[in-house]
Amino acid sequence: MAIPLNKKEKDFMRKMLKWDQKKASFEVIVNNIFLTVGMLVTLYVAYRTFTTLNDLQSLWLLLPGYIIGILLLSIFIVGDVRIKERRKYASVMRKILLNNRKERA
Repeated sequence: MAIPLNKKEKDFMRKMLKWDQKKASFEVIVNNIFLTVGMLVTLYVAYRTFTTLNDLQSLWLLLPGYIIGILLLSIFIVGDVRIKERRKYASVMRKILLNNRKERA
């Protein structure tokens, strides 16, 4: 016997499934842009540091550049975990809905 959902739970389920169908792919693209830009910044800073290793400019570039690169890579990691978790929730909700419809029929 299934326990009926209240209005908040139904709204949450509807929003989660709608996000999975329409917005998840956009968020994956934005998340991959963070990864790409973070990697490019980190690689550029590493290249500039190694080419001008004795120059004071490399020190002024090294710390802020790596902080920006690490920040962008961290945003990617957090976003990736969030997207995977939400997709897993949406998948479970979809399976529950399908099982409920089969039981009713």
